[in-house]
Amino acid sequence: MISNYLTANNRTVSISVKELINWVFLSGNLSSGVRDTSRSSEGITIHRRIQRSHKKTDGYQSEYALNYQTEFHSYHFNINGRIDGVYQNSDPPLIEEIKTTGLDLSSVEQYSNDHHWNQVKCYAYLYASINDLPEVNVQLLYFNIHNLQEKTISQNYDYKTLKAFFLNILLQFVKWIDFEVQRQEVRNQSIKQLNFPFEKLRHGQDDMINGIEQAIDAERNIFIRAPTGIGKTAATIFPALKSMCSGKVEKIFYLTAKTLTREIVISTLNRMKDKGLHIIALIITAKEKICPQKADKCDQDSCPYAIGYYDRLGEAIWDILHHHTIIDRVIITQYARKYQLCPFEFSLDIALWADLVVGDYNYFFDPRVYLKRFLYLKKMPFILLVDEAHNLVSRAREMYSEKIQLSQFRKIAKKINYKQINDKIREIIERFEYLSKMTEGYHYLVQIEPFSQLLQQLKDISGYLEQWLANNEHHPHHHEILDFYFNIVFYVKVSEYYDLNYSSYLEINKSDMVVKQFCMDPSKMIRETICRVRSAVFFSATLQPLDYYQQLLGGNELDHSLNLPSPFNPLNQKIISTSYIDTTYRKRHLSFRQVAEIIQTSIQGKTGNYMVYFPSYRYLDSVHQFFVSCFPQVNTVVQKPAMSELAREKFLLNFQTGQNASLLGFAVMGGVFSESIDLIGDKLIGVIIVGVGLPQICLELNILKSYFEENYSRGFEYAYIIPGANKVMQAGGRVIRSDKDRGIIILVDSRYNQSIYDQILPDEWSHRISVDNLSQLKIILDEFWH
Repeated sequence: MISNYLTANNRTVSISVKELINWVFLSGNLSSGVRDTSRSSEGITIHRRIQRSHKKTDGYQSEYALNYQTEFHSYHFNINGRIDGVYQNSDPPLIEEIKTTGLDLSSVEQYSNDHHWNQVKCYAYLYASINDLPEVNVQLLYFNIHNLQEKTISQNYDYKTLKAFFLNILLQFVKWIDFEVQRQEVRNQSIKQLNFPFEKLRHGQDDMINGIEQAIDAERNIFIRAPTGIGKTAATIFPALKSMCSGKVEKIFYLTAKTLTREIVISTLNRMKDKGLHIIALIITAKEKICPQKADKCDQDSCPYAIGYYDRLGEAIWDILHHHTIIDRVIITQYARKYQLCPFEFSLDIALWADLVVGDYNYFFDPRVYLKRFLYLKKMPFILLVDEAHNLVSRAREMYSEKIQLSQFRKIAKKINYKQINDKIREIIERFEYLSKMTEGYHYLVQIEPFSQLLQQLKDISGYLEQWLANNEHHPHHHEILDFYFNIVFYVKVSEYYDLNYSSYLEINKSDMVVKQFCMDPSKMIRETICRVRSAVFFSATLQPLDYYQQLLGGNELDHSLNLPSPFNPLNQKIISTSYIDTTYRKRHLSFRQVAEIIQTSIQGKTGNYMVYFPSYRYLDSVHQFFVSCFPQVNTVVQKPAMSELAREKFLLNFQTGQNASLLGFAVMGGVFSESIDLIGDKLIGVIIVGVGLPQICLELNILKSYFEENYSRGFEYAYIIPGANKVMQAGGRVIRSDKDRGIIILVDSRYNQSIYDQILPDEWSHRISVDNLSQLKIILDEFWH
């Protein structure tokens, strides 16, 4: 970010020579594959060895520090750098930069890098200027890492030539500085004058805005349960923007896993833009969705959008920033095509300029893909707005966990012919087999400690794979082996986080074995991430119970929390639970008729659109078949697994107002139609929720159950009940979306009468009525609708 170089009211620029040269003379390709890190460390060792040998020369000084100050175009520049070596006793003095290479030195003049010359010439000017010299010699020393030969290329420059070169660099750089300074002035003035984008604040919005402002001022995090209808998007973005014009915040990240939520953010920003807001906002689209090549694997060495990427990047950034302020997928794609740039990487480079970045959680929290270009300091003046924050707990568990599979090693062994690697693979396969014997007839093995011997074997093979990949870039299975390598590297990386919040397990299924380092509690890692920003705002309509989410999302006693009431009239919503139906897994097959009858009774009260949610596709299909056989006159639409975006849109288009007959949608809890869909008014007037949403019993959830029981004495509640109840709350939140909506929620399960659900379900559901039969249900619904 160019603003990082600006201090003292945007009039002082502090920058290193390397940063200045990289900015002005940006060029080259996007890199891909694996760089042999041993080669990188070898280059550092060679540098030091050459410098030690040159110290025998009288007047030679290595790592010569420069600090140069000058005034240029109303800016005060502080420029620093460190020269590899200076021969001060030479006449004139000689400035030397050392470069290691694997290329043939006989043609070094042909591939001598302009970037190298620009850097050493910049050093030469600063040295000559500081020491008042009329001329200096500059030298590039190339060292071949294979044959240990070296070759030098020297030039002589007079002070006048070097000064003209240097001033031209500053001139090109100041163009960007001027743009950013002027842009920030316009931005800040627009934010100061910005009023809330809606005519009036909804009930609860003012509390939410004030709570966020107080948290930002105090440099604290805040956890907010904000029921549906409060207007969370505007109520979070507005105070975050206001903190930006005061200078407390440089960048806002709006993090969400939902495409629909991103569209709501764009709509909100456009509304603010119409009110006079002038910021740069960027929406990041996932790489696989925006890549124009549509290839299974990204090959940046041959991709036309990667070759020469940095040669064209500067002009593209200048163009897009001068013509757009809210930059979405369509605009990124348009400019990426115009300048032949990788659209995903282009969006990440635009993010450096953006005031507000909208993207998935993983761009900030996932150690595999987080935006490293932003988190390079211990503390950054950023705000995180984490929408639908209840989803981050399970997402973060996966981000900080990693598994390896026996089948991967067997598959790769057939595709690589390298003795050291094949030998290591054989040892790892033998280790899998040894661990499987320890299961003693069970299909799993769980332990608190990592599988240390396997971990060491993975560390060993990763070094061999790194070298092989660096030397075999054109191997036909290079991409597949590269993925395999990254899988192993991240498994090893996860071991660095490993503590009492982790467990390791081996699981055996029909055809494979899986070993996983499983993060049971990601709160520590989330905390470490949010400690690097000024404030994080975690908010959701279902951040309930608040203490549960505050614990698992890295909160502490200094953080703020806010539990807001629903802004809507409770009389507009009737919530009914059935006390006589058992939908537990063992009794589920006996419930089809009863559930179908409850659905039919629920939708008879008023013609309209309804949704019925189930805990699984299997249960959904069984009841749907029974329902349509009994009530064929009812129009139904059914959610299918792995629906495309187009299929999802078609599903939702069925829910229109003014229809003469009722429509019934069958969907699953926790799916795409139970969260973040906005069917306002008569588009949806009721939901029937079958079951309490408990996730299916599995090894990982039982591991979590044991962990939470030991640490919080709430094992089953934390592992099963709360995640299930969250799905129920999300589904129920589809009904009342505005203050004019009226609708019903039918909770089909006798377990809703248990006291635990009184504690977990939101306050606005506390007036729910329990019924014992269909007649009672019909009477209550008739009274509500009529």
